[in-house]
Amino acid sequence: MIGLNAIRGRRCRPVAGPVGALRRPGRVALVGADYPGLRPVFVAAEGDRVRAGQALFTDRRHPEIAFVAPASGTVETVALGAGRGLSLLLVRLDAAPERESPVGEVRVGDARAALLAGGLWPAFRRRPYGRIPAPDEVPQAIFVNAMPERDGAPDPHAVLAEAGAGFDRGLDMVAELTGGPVFVCQRRGAAFATPGRERIRTAHFADLAAAGLSSHHIDRLGAPLGGQSVWTVGWQDVVAMGELARTGRYHGQRVIAFHDGRGEAALFPTLLGAELSDLADLPGDAGAAFRLVSGARIEGREARFLGRYDTQAALVPVRRVSFFDRLAKHLAAGGKPRPKPILPRAALDTALPVAIPPVPLMRALAIGDLEAAERLGARGLVEEDVARLTHLCTSGSDYGRLLRRVLDRMEGAA
Repeated sequence: MIGLNAIRGRRCRPVAGPVGALRRPGRVALVGADYPGLRPVFVAAEGDRVRAGQALFTDRRHPEIAFVAPASGTVETVALGAGRGLSLLLVRLDAAPERESPVGEVRVGDARAALLAGGLWPAFRRRPYGRIPAPDEVPQAIFVNAMPERDGAPDPHAVLAEAGAGFDRGLDMVAELTGGPVFVCQRRGAAFATPGRERIRTAHFADLAAAGLSSHHIDRLGAPLGGQSVWTVGWQDVVAMGELARTGRYHGQRVIAFHDGRGEAALFPTLLGAELSDLADLPGDAGAAFRLVSGARIEGREARFLGRYDTQAALVPVRRVSFFDRLAKHLAAGGKPRPKPILPRAALDTALPVAIPPVPLMRALAIGDLEAAERLGARGLVEEDVARLTHLCTSGSDYGRLLRRVLDRMEGAA
């Protein structure tokens, strides 16, 4: 059922192009924040030379899942976080990209093994819980998001027109992973997938800001039944799968929209995990007046590197607060920090991509009420779905982090 909040939402405003030249960063990173719950087993160590598509580490629980280098270079930093989870793996790239010849096409029926070994399995995320699926899992359905996810995201039309048969070949690989339908979710009037193929279905959605997220597509077309799962994957990852099928090589480039903080946006290809400061091209110390954000300008997170699932990045002006303003705020609070309340406001009604009342959900997440959160439908959400709540809420809470805590507890209790 389509949510009333989505119906009332405003239209999405993607970046339509043209697509510029490749911006190659000096360093790329795989960041643990993109892979919640991952416990890595490192294959590469600091100082090792690696090629594009070479395994850097695997998942301790599922060693078949390889996480690979987006391009050739030298491993510079390997850092672990809490609980021996991944914090950061940093690769300094070669000055010139390594030339690689095709290995050969992936045969029909070999998609699962090829995606696992070829480093593209992490492109999939399962619902519920929003994690990378197990290697032997068979989903009820797979949802390909071929829409601009947020305002300022790349318009798929600008890129898929040049992808040729790569998108269709990638869809064929995706279809091998499930006995159910593969939904290609796109804007009204778009025709990205070649019609008439078995189990590949197109679904059209209105150009609304809330309709660009995969949770909205799942809500409309069929949430997973009890004990089953559905997967989501982005359209650029499907193109990369088509390239893997055609050549046997890993394709680590993605087209992103970069917003310069002055109201201008540019489309260009770069590498997964690119260091954002290398893409910003700031003169002198201009970076002191901006912060770098991976994801949408408003809903994204401050970051040093491009997130694995992000298709846009931005320079956001830093609002300067004077010493006297900070002192006045401190004195008004009596010298002690006070928690801010959650205040209902009209903007919250269009903040979620599904028909969940926002304020009860925010309160359930804030206090860690699993029963209320599950009753409201939190099990089927992921961090990107609640990003706008973080921006709009008066309490200053990070609802993506709160949701992840609740999802981890739900999964542990399942």
